[in-house]
Amino acid sequence: MNPERRAPNAERQSDVPFEAIVSSMAEGVIAVDAKLRLQFINPAARTLLRLAVPDPSGRDLLELIRVPDLYELLQRVLATGQSETRELTVFGPTEQVLRAQAVTYRHDATHHGALVVLSDITEIRKLERLRRDFVANVSHELRTPVTAIQAALETLQSGAEQEPQERAKFLSKMTAQTGRLGRLIDDLMALSQVESGGLAFHFETVSLEPLVQELLSHWQAPAARQHVTLTLQLPRDLPPVRADREQLHQVMDNLLDNAIKFNRPSGTVTITATTAVQTVTIAVADTGIGIPPEDILRIFERFYRVEKGRARPAPSGGTSTTGGTGLGLAIVKHLVEAHAGSIRAESTPGRGSTFYVTLPRPS
Repeated sequence: MNPERRAPNAERQSDVPFEAIVSSMAEGVIAVDAKLRLQFINPAARTLLRLAVPDPSGRDLLELIRVPDLYELLQRVLATGQSETRELTVFGPTEQVLRAQAVTYRHDATHHGALVVLSDITEIRKLERLRRDFVANVSHELRTPVTAIQAALETLQSGAEQEPQERAKFLSKMTAQTGRLGRLIDDLMALSQVESGGLAFHFETVSLEPLVQELLSHWQAPAARQHVTLTLQLPRDLPPVRADREQLHQVMDNLLDNAIKFNRPSGTVTITATTAVQTVTIAVADTGIGIPPEDILRIFERFYRVEKGRARPAPSGGTSTTGGTGLGLAIVKHLVEAHAGSIRAESTPGRGSTFYVTLPRPS
């Protein structure tokens, strides 16, 4: 293409109004004059700053937008003439974190002010916080068994290995702690696979009753040792679900494990199901110690545990029967969501908990 053909295109592009371009941006853009009166705000900035005033032009910025840090940033940029970037927190129904990049502008000799571009980095900061929390939690969970194993080894090396009873006691502790380490590593690998999408699912039509009967047979003896009765109450015409049989088995296995573990002596675990046009909901209910309201919304978070008072000792004494990795329900949630399903929990402290798993029926 020769130069004569390019020039008209360039002219047409330069004729596009600035406000039309800025108004279509995903980032928020705000312009103020030298007295910090609003001159321009695009739709994205209105949304980010929750500004509902129809025509805010010419009004004082702080009067319109209750974000003092933004006002101070623009004041400083106007005073120094230097561009500046900082993070702002906008409080409201949901907390937002914004990156604000502010610069000065000059329209002519008498008209100048400052321009700020706002980017929503809430999710980025949330992911960073989750990563930090995850690393801290893993470090803590690894440190506990490693410290216990190290202490047992040091005790044995200091002479306890010469006493058969002492040696057996410390070897038993080491075995239990290495088992805990193994479970933690297995759960971390499982969670990593599910979250990264690296787990292969083989969806098929799965009949629920045979799967649940198989699980109840497996858990019958552990439940009896805890003095817990298992009950199955499925409707006769219960339709199948679309699921990966192995992963659904893991979901139900984890829920049954918890229902038995956190139950009471002479308690019960009851499995029921209800049907809708496109879904089936399986409920696992226990008569155990329950979950406090402040914890119920967080139990599916990685490493989140209800207060230690929820745990109860094994019937024969010794170590608690409720020690886990804190990853089981997080894995369950991801597995259920990978099935295009959902999971929720209801609980009354002192009376028990019910977990509901809703799965799609075959199309």
